[in-house]
Amino acid sequence: PGVLDALARQVPERPRQFIFIDDGSSDASADIVERAIAGWEDATLVRQPNGGPTAATNAGIALARHRYLKLLGSDDLLAPFCTRRLIEVLEETGADVVFSRQDYYRHACDIAFVETPVAPEVPADPLRTVIARTISGTSQTLYRLDAIRSAAACDPGVFAEDFSLALRVARRGRIALLDLVTALGPDGDGD
Repeated sequence: PGVLDALARQVPERPRQFIFIDDGSSDASADIVERAIAGWEDATLVRQPNGGPTAATNAGIALARHRYLKLLGSDDLLAPFCTRRLIEVLEETGADVVFSRQDYYRHACDIAFVETPVAPEVPADPLRTVIARTISGTSQTLYRLDAIRSAAACDPGVFAEDFSLALRVARRGRIALLDLVTALGPDGDGD
């Protein structure tokens, strides 16, 4: 529920589409999502057999309609300013994707976001940067949808979607890096 609450607060002034992919979960998470989004405008829940993170991400990409695509891990919390700030960076830099930072929390009392003024970096060699820094993760990123589609989305032959997608987009386009924590994930989550 905290993930959904944080997601609902992202850029309410912009047109939004919410796509949730249940990739064959065996818990009650899809039911929780279905109940929570019942009143949301332009929200879709797709249930599919388990195919892994790449299959789930590609299914969501196929349904997306807006200019930007904000991915979100199922247990990550977005900063209230996350999507707004990432859109600003893409618009300022002309990059195809912006990678910010994700941090981790152990207890709810540890959850805090601080929006500090940070200038983005636009590396001259995007692919080399993604490889050298092993840039991955989804919740702290924002992509231009056309760049993802030009890159043919995530490599279906690779189980984990995040590094594959970053590599594919960086190979064809520009990236921006923002040294700002915009998402938090649970620390030490064995699941």
